Amino acid sequence: MSITRRPKILSIWACHWSEPADGVIANLLNIENRPAMNLSLKGSGPVADLRTELVLQANQRTALSGVATVTQQPEGFAIAADLRGPLSTLMAEPYRPFFGAETALTANALVRSAGGLSISGLKLTGGQLALEASAETTSDNFLRQLVLNATVADPAGGPVTLPVPGSATSVQSAQFNVDFGSGNSEDWTSNLSIGGFQSPGFAADTLALTMGGVAANLSDPATRRLTFNGDGALSGIAASEEVEAALGDSIGTGIAGLWNAGQPVQLAQFRVVGKALTAALQGQLDGLDFNGDIGLQTSSISPFSGLAGRELDGALDLKATGSLAPLTGGFDLTSDGSGTNLAIDDETADRLLAGTVALSGRVARTTAGLVADNFRIANNRVQMLADGNYSNALANFTFNLDLSDLGLLSDAASGPLKVVGTAKGRDNVIDLNLDATVASGSSVDRNLRDAQIGFAGRYNVDRLDGQISGAARTRRFPHESRR
Repeated sequence: MSITRRPKILSIWACHWSEPADGVIANLLNIENRPAMNLSLKGSGPVADLRTELVLQANQRTALSGVATVTQQPEGFAIAADLRGPLSTLMAEPYRPFFGAETALTANALVRSAGGLSISGLKLTGGQLALEASAETTSDNFLRQLVLNATVADPAGGPVTLPVPGSATSVQSAQFNVDFGSGNSEDWTSNLSIGGFQSPGFAADTLALTMGGVAANLSDPATRRLTFNGDGALSGIAASEEVEAALGDSIGTGIAGLWNAGQPVQLAQFRVVGKALTAALQGQLDGLDFNGDIGLQTSSISPFSGLAGRELDGALDLKATGSLAPLTGGFDLTSDGSGTNLAIDDETADRLLAGTVALSGRVARTTAGLVADNFRIANNRVQMLADGNYSNALANFTFNLDLSDLGLLSDAASGPLKVVGTAKGRDNVIDLNLDATVASGSSVDRNLRDAQIGFAGRYNVDRLDGQISGAARTRRFPHESRR
């Protein structure tokens, strides 16, 4: 590689990258069979009149090649690019028809001296993909205009396997259109239409989503404003029995909101409605972080079994207020709701959760650890109450459990159970205490009175030490007289 620099002049005679099979580029791009790769870039000339040629080869066969030019214009630098080749040869066999025998990308762009970018004549074509677009940004690179039309379809009318992991997701057809600010209009619209969606465990005949709104004052960073309003429908659903029970054969969605420069997105409504499921969000979005109200009503939580990693069942009616931070896994929610005949694929827990269960209080997971504020789960069989905070740095946590009858846990025992546990400490040294009592009951063939079992210990970095203690007054049941 040879580079010579002068004012506004850059001469590039050759730049070549070559690697054997299973090399960096092949692994970085996840190229099929990890072939030997060669990438070359050649060109010469000043920046104001630069021509470059690119060639990408796999096992000495060209997969992509083309030319890009840069020329000086009064408004800035104009760029023209034309790249094409049998890119599908780098893909796994199921994805090759999507890219076709030749994939082509052409585009023209203007990088303005005053800031900002214009793109025109952007075209991407392959065997089953066609995309055309143009775009323009403001001087501070905020999107001002976007016109995009994309189509996915098999010319022969067959299904299209999408290039996503698993090679088992396909559509019969798909169209996506965006008109944002064309003709200097403040109105914007977008449409997504998918037919014949198929994936493992889920399918739908049609998906239709329409969104639009107003984009105003885009050239002024201080007063930019964007509104959005959309509706969608997923119809002809075919899925597991549990999913179909919750969603039915179709679901509807609705969304509306507003964004002002320098402010979080105001989400007036996001709603998903199915046969036996209603979910809603209302609040603020700052990036992906949400703060506001959450509502969930469903006659069956079975569709969430996959997320939980176990079989779930029962109805749930829950309202929560607070925050969710998906990227960090953090949350801070104050909840009020109830469940009916909840089941979590555990025989003992399912017995305890039978009937109507009330859920209330605050629970949070933050950088300070786990926080509970009068968090309560209760029915006429069991009551659980948590309060305080817990982390390795600082812990002051209390847990209470009241069980109406030990018979819910074992056929060989009876009587009410009370449990109180605490965790207190700091700097990875946490004192743990647990006291469980049965004032009056039975175990196997004995009456119990004032039964108590306790644990007192200390967790120190990675070691737990402690003592278990217990006491009870017992009396054997009198034997029945024999005849």
